[in-house]
Amino acid sequence: MRATINTYLGKHAEALKEFNYLISIHPRRVTLGRALKQRAWFQATCPDPAFRNGQQAVKDAKAACSISEWRDEDTLDTLAAAYAETGDFASATRYAAQALTIKDIPPLDAKRIQHHLTLFSRIDRFDYNATTAFGAGLLTLQRYTIVKSSSFLELDRKRKPEVL
Repeated sequence: MRATINTYLGKHAEALKEFNYLISIHPRRVTLGRALKQRAWFQATCPDPAFRNGQQAVKDAKAACSISEWRDEDTLDTLAAAYAETGDFASATRYAAQALTIKDIPPLDAKRIQHHLTLFSRIDRFDYNATTAFGAGLLTLQRYTIVKSSSFLELDRKRKPEVL
């Protein structure tokens, strides 16, 4: 919970420290999956580029997907964001599309994931420098800069934060 609060407050070093600590104490499997997913999202989308680590985000998100048996749309969306951070938009598109196949997705979550899928597929298909909305903050992707917009930020704020 402190990691999530620190993330929202912009205390990125403290947030990463909390994520790392929680994962290091080997919590219950479900809690570990959520912690890995949240650290992956943080490292894929942190507004401060010093805290982004796409490769680690992919590793954490894959582990979280495995724990959730690849049946959680938010975890798959996190994996998609992690791949986007590494510049692998083909994989980002594939996992965002897979997230949308999960049954009984809340409409707001489906809309958010569909928005991510649209962004990833446009960047992959047209291979150009794009400035558009994504995630909880500024995300620099090799040759691409994706910046949050107020309308998408409102959509993301409605996403229920998870408490660890």
